[in-house]
Amino acid sequence: MKKETPIPKDVKAKLISAIEKQEWRRAKTYEKIAPHEYFLESDNRSLFRLFKNTIYKYGVNELFRLSKKMSPYPCRYMYLGKYRYWVMENILNRAETKYIRYKDGVSYQVVKSKNKTE
Repeated sequence: MKKETPIPKDVKAKLISAIEKQEWRRAKTYEKIAPHEYFLESDNRSLFRLFKNTIYKYGVNELFRLSKKMSPYPCRYMYLGKYRYWVMENILNRAETKYIRYKDGVSYQVVKSKNKTE
């Protein structure tokens, strides 16, 4: 698992406080291949902008592969708590880091097992 992204304590405190209040939606389209949650910029503009700016300033660039058939593509991530966050256009996404794996410098997600208890 990746270490948390080093960000200033005051920014981190703001993010954590706001995250706890934010309502997240399950990304139903990707449940079987890349389970994650999201919210739209229009749902919470101030939190979206705070995350976007923080990810841009302090985040890390990684390659991500959605499936074995697709080529990896670059994405900028921020690791905070048990989640990895990223922005795609007007959407802030997050995925639990325990479902993220790395192979040959490329990250991908494993699907949550329905048979195991967490």
